[in-house]
Amino acid sequence: MAEKKEYDLRIPPGTPNLEELLSEVIKKFDLKVIAPKDLDEPYYLAVRGDLESVQAAKEYIRKRLEETVAEMEKKRY
Repeated sequence: MAEKKEYDLRIPPGTPNLEELLSEVIKKFDLKVIAPKDLDEPYYLAVRGDLESVQAAKEYIRKRLEETVAEMEKKRY
């Protein structure tokens, strides 16, 4: 049986509430967290899974970041 292809979604450096967000995403979309093994590459975190799950996680992260920005803007004014 052929293995399913896995895809990566890099998480931007400086993402607010990163630990909470990663925890939600890996549980909700059954993804795994990865980091580069090659120390010559810039460090980043990513989540890995099938295409459908990664795309759903991307949309979820985008919405959560929009909510976070909206909350920050409310507190600012």
